[in-house]
Amino acid sequence: MTDVEHIAGKTCVVVGAGGFLGAQLCPRLVALGAKVRAYGRTRYYEAPLKGVHWFTGTLEDVQKLATLLEGVDVVFHLAATSSPASAEASRVSDLNTNVGGSLGLLDLCRHAGIERIVFASSGGTVYGDANNPPFSESTLPKPISAYGINKLAAEHYHRLYNHHYGMRNISLRIANPFGPYQHGLKSQGIVSVFTRQVLEGSTIRVWGDGSVQRDYLYGADVAEAMIKAAIYDGGADTFNIGSGVGRSINDVIGALEIVLGQKIPVEFQKSRRIDVATSILDCSLAKRELGWHAGSDWMTSLEETCNWIRQDIRAANT
Repeated sequence: MTDVEHIAGKTCVVVGAGGFLGAQLCPRLVALGAKVRAYGRTRYYEAPLKGVHWFTGTLEDVQKLATLLEGVDVVFHLAATSSPASAEASRVSDLNTNVGGSLGLLDLCRHAGIERIVFASSGGTVYGDANNPPFSESTLPKPISAYGINKLAAEHYHRLYNHHYGMRNISLRIANPFGPYQHGLKSQGIVSVFTRQVLEGSTIRVWGDGSVQRDYLYGADVAEAMIKAAIYDGGADTFNIGSGVGRSINDVIGALEIVLGQKIPVEFQKSRRIDVATSILDCSLAKRELGWHAGSDWMTSLEETCNWIRQDIRAANT
């Protein structure tokens, strides 16, 4: 069966739908014929939420969530209230909000009879200081940030509910996503942050010497992985979702110079202890089990992202 045949007519809740990944996922679900309830704290952009039913709230709004989950087939858990830097600055708060919120959502879904949650974990932080990249799902995670620890803890709770209650939750360890609707106004997502800073005439700042390597993934590819995880009927519960290609920050800056057609001024700063040297994902399990791979071209994806941010800046100025 195709994705359309599996998803069409299903009722899906996207928790955290107002953010970047929600903006990638919701339009694809609607196009496939799903009935989409979008839930989040803030609705940043209207266009990607066309055709969905929007509900404003947080993970702590138990009564509102309980009502929202009635009659639902699949929940996509994309909600996160922190970045690696902010989680490090307030570890207890991040633990209570994100891990506690995830656990509360799990309980609500169990009581509502929902068997499948697709959870957006972090392939860029859960492996931490693990050895010998690219990392596979069998690599022992060694997170070195509160953000990575909390993502891993939430993964374990999803697995626990699979074991105890027969749920079929899936955790996706997503690499470093970028693309349209990632506005670049926060500290997370260097492709979008750097692009916006350059287009607004600012000097970009890099932690360390720019040699840190990451696995960058276009947002549309992430949405496809989420949908395939929602309809997956195999035995795995955790998948790496990335390009499988490592690019340094200096590589990203060089590619942006080509796309933007200008030299980018860079200010290098002292490296941070929460940043691992290399994070590249082995995504062969997702290819084998989900039939998924990252199909977007790197430079074309950068061009589309830069064009969108340019339009977003123009819209903000007018």
